[in-house]
Amino acid sequence: MIRNRDFESNLLLSMITLSLILADWRINQYITFSDALILSSVLVLLVLHFHKISRLQTQIYVIITAFVSINFVIQYFFNENFHIMSGFIGTMKVYLYLFVSILFYNYIASEHLEKRFLNFLNVGAIIVCVLGLYINLSIISNGILPYKFLWLFTRSDLSSYTYGAYSSIIRMRSIFSEPAHLGFFLLAVLGFSYFNKFEFKISKKVELLILGSLVLSLSFSALAVLAVMKFLHMMKEKSFLRFLRSYKSVLLLLVFVIILIFNWDTFITTILSRIQRIFIGSDTSANARLLDSWSYVHLENLVLGNGISNTPTIYSNFAYVISDLGVVGLLIFLMYNLKLFSQNKYLFVLFVLLNFMRGGYLGPGYWILLMSFSLFSFGSHRDSAKNPEHG
Repeated sequence: MIRNRDFESNLLLSMITLSLILADWRINQYITFSDALILSSVLVLLVLHFHKISRLQTQIYVIITAFVSINFVIQYFFNENFHIMSGFIGTMKVYLYLFVSILFYNYIASEHLEKRFLNFLNVGAIIVCVLGLYINLSIISNGILPYKFLWLFTRSDLSSYTYGAYSSIIRMRSIFSEPAHLGFFLLAVLGFSYFNKFEFKISKKVELLILGSLVLSLSFSALAVLAVMKFLHMMKEKSFLRFLRSYKSVLLLLVFVIILIFNWDTFITTILSRIQRIFIGSDTSANARLLDSWSYVHLENLVLGNGISNTPTIYSNFAYVISDLGVVGLLIFLMYNLKLFSQNKYLFVLFVLLNFMRGGYLGPGYWILLMSFSLFSFGSHRDSAKNPEHG
């Protein structure tokens, strides 16, 4: 029975992890691999390990779904620009993904599987990084090694893995649709491993592999978030002085400087020039994240927004929520942020930064991410001490 239970737990955790990794893979125009994996895992969970939903969780579910439903009705009758089908699909997504998040949270927390889930996330990150290195090596070697089968269900165009007009500069994106999405996933895994409440410590080798892959992505937003996160991690662990005193750290810095010298032209093109463009306001990507995302927020629809799923794809989820659901929706979202801040200030900072890095609050992967932030922030050390899974 124990072995069967372990098999079931490993199966569910692997499916949840894969739903984050395969978020960019599409079965068709409407369904992603993440959708299929989440729905399949929910069916398994309902049959084998259904855990009771608490009164507080029920209240949260009712409040959020009631608000979204009322917003849909108001938009239907009073907003002539409201796209009904998009709004209906968006409303159903909130109903489903919020329920799924609660189910997954209850299962992992009740079965004391937080540390095992972190292990699965780390293994997933390793696989993603290794595949990314393999794909980069294949591209550099002019396709001697096969790799395009790994992009069968996502983008394969040249612009998805090269740096703008510099087609000779290859950026790691692994099996995601673009480098920033790879960075988003790896940063989440690294953040959970650094700042969880379950005394989980990431392997140094895995950490270096993730850090190297983030650098190879050449995603400016990912590297900026990484810099903030590493600073917070050193502050939390009080390890900055120890880092400077360690001969291994000095050797690592020396290797980094040597690599930088040999790739100075690439560094100038991808980092320094990018910083210069951001400061003079000519960087389109930075403008899209910081300014253009708010262009769909209109004063006449400020209270209730333009309607759920009625905003084009934008980067900032804060802008996404206020554009779709207005100030009321944003206040509900900010309440979750405040709860996160009160429980885990480090993960709160990461959550805010990631929400400016990639939009898509109606995507299945985002709700799994919300569940993960809640899981690793709201947990207690006492719970981990009671169970050998956390030993």
